Amino acid sequence: MTSASGVNTFDVFDTLIARRCVHPVKIFSLMEKKLNIKNFAIARQAAEQTLTNQKHNIDNIYKRLQKILSVSDEYIEFIKRTEIETELENIIPIAENISKVSNGDILISDMYLPEKYIHSLLSRAGLKKEVGLIVTNYGKHHGYIWKDILSNFSVKKHIGDNAHADVFRAAEAGIPSEITNSHQISPPEKIFFDIAFTAFGELCRETRLATWSTDANERKAQINQISFNFPILFFSSISLYRLAKKLNKKRIVFSSRDCHLWIGLFEAMYPGEFTCSYYYTSRYAKVFCADDYIAYTKEFLTDDAILVDICGSGWSLEKLCDNIDVARIDAFFIHKLPKDRGHMGIKTHGKCTFHAILDEGIEVYKSYFLEMVNFTDHGMVKDIRIVNGTPCPIFFDETRSEDEMRYVTTQKQAFDACVSRMKHYDLQPILEADMTICEKLVSIFYALLSKNTFMLDLYGQNFFRETEEVEKIIADSAISRYLNYKPDVIGKVDAQIEQGLYSIRTTSAGYVYVPKAPPRESAEVIARLAGIRFSVIVPIYNTPPHLVGRMLASVQRQWFPHWQVILVDNGSTSEETRRFLNEIEDQRVTIVRTSGIGISEATNTGLTQATGEYVLFLGHGDELADNCLYALAQAIASTNADYLYSDEDRVDAAGNHLHPSFKPDWSPDTCMSLMYTGNTCCVNRQLLDSIGNLRTEYDGSHIWDLVLRITEHTSRITHVPDVLYHSRQDMPVASTQSPHASEIIACGINVRTAALRRRGQIGTLEPVEHAPGFHRVSYAVQGDPLVSIIIPSRNNGQILLRCVDSFYLRSQWKQVEFIILDNGSDQPDTLSILNELNNRDAVQVIRHDAPFNYSELNNIGVRSSRGDILLHLNDDTELLTPDALTRMIGYAQLPHVGAVGAKLLYPGEQFIQHTGVVNLSQAPEHAFIRQPKYVPGYGMRGLLEYDWSAVTGACLMMERRKFDLVGGFDETFPVAYNDIELCFRALSRQFYNVMCPSALFLHYESMSRGSDFVTAERRARVTQDWQRLYTRHPSLLMHDAFHNPNLNPHNANFTLAL
Repeated sequence: MTSASGVNTFDVFDTLIARRCVHPVKIFSLMEKKLNIKNFAIARQAAEQTLTNQKHNIDNIYKRLQKILSVSDEYIEFIKRTEIETELENIIPIAENISKVSNGDILISDMYLPEKYIHSLLSRAGLKKEVGLIVTNYGKHHGYIWKDILSNFSVKKHIGDNAHADVFRAAEAGIPSEITNSHQISPPEKIFFDIAFTAFGELCRETRLATWSTDANERKAQINQISFNFPILFFSSISLYRLAKKLNKKRIVFSSRDCHLWIGLFEAMYPGEFTCSYYYTSRYAKVFCADDYIAYTKEFLTDDAILVDICGSGWSLEKLCDNIDVARIDAFFIHKLPKDRGHMGIKTHGKCTFHAILDEGIEVYKSYFLEMVNFTDHGMVKDIRIVNGTPCPIFFDETRSEDEMRYVTTQKQAFDACVSRMKHYDLQPILEADMTICEKLVSIFYALLSKNTFMLDLYGQNFFRETEEVEKIIADSAISRYLNYKPDVIGKVDAQIEQGLYSIRTTSAGYVYVPKAPPRESAEVIARLAGIRFSVIVPIYNTPPHLVGRMLASVQRQWFPHWQVILVDNGSTSEETRRFLNEIEDQRVTIVRTSGIGISEATNTGLTQATGEYVLFLGHGDELADNCLYALAQAIASTNADYLYSDEDRVDAAGNHLHPSFKPDWSPDTCMSLMYTGNTCCVNRQLLDSIGNLRTEYDGSHIWDLVLRITEHTSRITHVPDVLYHSRQDMPVASTQSPHASEIIACGINVRTAALRRRGQIGTLEPVEHAPGFHRVSYAVQGDPLVSIIIPSRNNGQILLRCVDSFYLRSQWKQVEFIILDNGSDQPDTLSILNELNNRDAVQVIRHDAPFNYSELNNIGVRSSRGDILLHLNDDTELLTPDALTRMIGYAQLPHVGAVGAKLLYPGEQFIQHTGVVNLSQAPEHAFIRQPKYVPGYGMRGLLEYDWSAVTGACLMMERRKFDLVGGFDETFPVAYNDIELCFRALSRQFYNVMCPSALFLHYESMSRGSDFVTAERRARVTQDWQRLYTRHPSLLMHDAFHNPNLNPHNANFTLAL
């Protein structure tokens, strides 16, 4: 029976429910422990893999497994039941998606389990709706099931997690779909997986999936607890535990109000090991304590106790010491704030011994965020009254809104959900982890939490008001203190970008490098890759011994053991350096001595001693990440790459990791704008020998020159999107012939000029306005090509006329024709203007009375045009820079370039409307939209020529032959994403889409048609076009080769993934 209103269909696994363990095969490892069958997990995987391309269920799998294990029918049935039980024990709900299921909806399971077991799993996950269930491990993936479903039901939408089975196949059947990736590891959780704290990462993931509020603000509060506050307090508890043991303390006294969540967590982590108490206190109570409060406090602050608080400076605690006449108190803070309160008339005396994870150097304002996520429902303590022997807290009269109290409750529920799920995980190895790692994690998540202004926006005013009221009592200068210390609510994280500053400065502020731990399979991988060997070349010149030691140690720590290091002592005069080199005893290290030559020649000298199949260059003060060679070897094995580069960061003198450089995949035009591939340069030795090693005339830009030459001889180029290299900040070149900055800039110009000559291209290097030291390539136009400017329009006469006239008034390139596609204009003014334009020599107006189809209009325009260069242009644009066409044509004529875009500005010419399109997880979006015109952007993307996944069709240039080769615009995309789809097809034909930010146009944006989101009908159409886009290009769903996985996949401004 067909439902009149229609139903939704849902994938089951990783959409409605998920396994507690992220990797499904871990279920088999759990079974191996239960059954005590050696190598069971391997056998179970093998049994299923033999049936991969066949229709199968659990019975088929276990028949194969029975043959592998050679066990009886009864025992194989027992094993099968054990698997079902293990699955049931480890299933968790994805509450966000379960909340979307309604009675009558259809669920589709592609897992091997029979229907009755799927029902059990769904019931355990809390699904109470009356739903239909289809079990097929084959039909959804191949699309067979949709015909039967559609013959009985009207399907409104299908929701699932798999791009192929849930999006592509549904789209083939004409069913709108929604992809969900909730089950995937979040960026904060990934940190734990990367350092092999897998159980803790899985704990946070389970709680995040199972805890869900449909209220957006409540959801943010939940995420704050699960992803940030819980890890902070968990790893702080490990530090607190070890301190208490070291000091032989028996009692842990948790201060109100900030510790109301912490006390429950600590007791759950270390049950019965200490007496834990919740101490009602406040700064006011400590300073102005009366007799009852003093008596109450003395019960807590005994010699065997340690006082705990989230953060604090300790000044009120020292005042308390005077009031209750104690000699000494041990106190533990997560964040120790600056202690100097002399301006408030309070003297410190040192009676308190303070222990803290984060010191006074951490910005004070961050402590407020931690206090906010630990708010409780009771007020601030004013005093204690002892009634019939029982201490009763007296609170300041405070009024909180219902919303604030609701969020406090939400926070506690989310935090308690984390604590309650701890029992499902083996956390003991983490409780015994190295203290340095635990405290580093506290620092990381403290920094991440402080970037989230949600709680401040929610009840920050009340928070600061009540604190200030108390401080007013203590000192008249309290207001000025809080004005100095509280964060600027208006100046949020993106302020630096809005002010036109380099966005790398903004993003690096929240960057923390976390060293990875070797995965379980690393030994097997290393054995498989034993045929790969690296030669690491390091020129040395008067390098401080401790830096040489750090550099060398970073190689010696490599997981991948097949390497040699060649240290080229380039005429060092430092006795300390020479002595250190002489004392190196590692047989894998070769030392070559030269007499003080240039850096390129010194490196080439080292190459003569290289025996590895691949060469890696390393700066004398730089360091490799522990997984560097392992990751490079894996990439070589999987891609057969000739040249590899990776992401990197910088290390300062204190060892802090700064300024991460998260790079795009290979981008030839980007590499002609700046040396974006950076320091990680790993090259196939045979290729290096064939092109002639490093060239000495380009010292300072020698690696840039090498990369440009390498990429002219191979297309096997691989980018490893992981931080594998740490460059030392402010480190001089390892040579007596160290070039000055101006010489390096000049050398960068020379290496690109040489590249143009080798490639037979004509171009000049020009300084980039608003980017000192940078130069762009301006390519000369080949020949005198006609540019056909194709402009669809309807009833937009004055705007259209202004667009056309802007070329007559400003353009230096005069070889143009205008093809105007009139899509049914009926307004007299517009018709008059169209008639006037049609009478011009270089203008052709074509009438096309049909429903609006941007793709069809442009294709008609192309067929009616004569030019070798096509410029697809919106009628609500205007040319601003006279040489825009010349610059764009120069790029369009390059053999490897597909589409060329321009920088489009909003009216007023101050803010960006378009400077490239980022293919974000949710949909393609314009980068740096509404940012200042000259914002540099991450990696100078706003000012330099970069390759992008796409450029907007509002101003898109392409050579006619390439347009014909890729097939023109797809007319099944009448309104949305037609330009993106054209660019995606260009990518599929190995063309690169490039942005020309020096070509400026004005864009009023959808002035003729209006926004695509103003009506429900238009929004639905955009959704369908989005689905069709990724059905055509499934490999690009949630993937942008010119972005980076370490950047936020939901933000077009290239911010860090948090």
